[in-house]
Amino acid sequence: LRSNLPETSEAGSRLASIAALLGHDDAATLVEEACLGSPSQRLGVAQVASGNIAKTEYQQWSEQKLLLFFNDDDSKVRQEAATCFRYLESQSLETYEDLISRFCDSAAYQENSSSLLYALDRSSHRLPGITLVVCQKFLERFGEEARDIRTHRVVDGSTMAKLILRTYHHHQRDEWAARCLDLIDRMCLERSYGVHKSLDEYER
Repeated sequence: LRSNLPETSEAGSRLASIAALLGHDDAATLVEEACLGSPSQRLGVAQVASGNIAKTEYQQWSEQKLLLFFNDDDSKVRQEAATCFRYLESQSLETYEDLISRFCDSAAYQENSSSLLYALDRSSHRLPGITLVVCQKFLERFGEEARDIRTHRVVDGSTMAKLILRTYHHHQRDEWAARCLDLIDRMCLERSYGVHKSLDEYER
């Protein structure tokens, strides 16, 4: 963990994190050291936190680390933390509403919003109401890019249109419904990419 070689200290941090998850008290101290250490040390911890977020017994530990790394100074660490949502595709994302909300306000969302949008799109469970907030943040940050077919954001914009309609479908009888309709109206006015196609498919 304290090696001067980045690859080695990264591996040491992963091993310390795994040992901490398995209940070794001495390892928890090493993980705390790594979280305050070099980018490679923090990256090792982020990898273990992302990979174990879907496991109930490790969720609290993983969330604590990920919330820290969403705003890390190092881009690689932030991007690694953002990959956590890809491990949640088979889970009910309603359990992770706080994690999703905090991610949307973080630096990591700016760089890797696709990871969360992909997980929401692939989910076979009822979408949480917080999906609306995810889509609102996307429009605020990337709305102009998402209308430009020359950018990679256009794919995410199309995914977002489908997500907001699914969210409306799942929440027609609660407080999220009116907010979903307002956002759909906004997307139509701004001619967000894919919104009219998604509306046509939904109405069928």
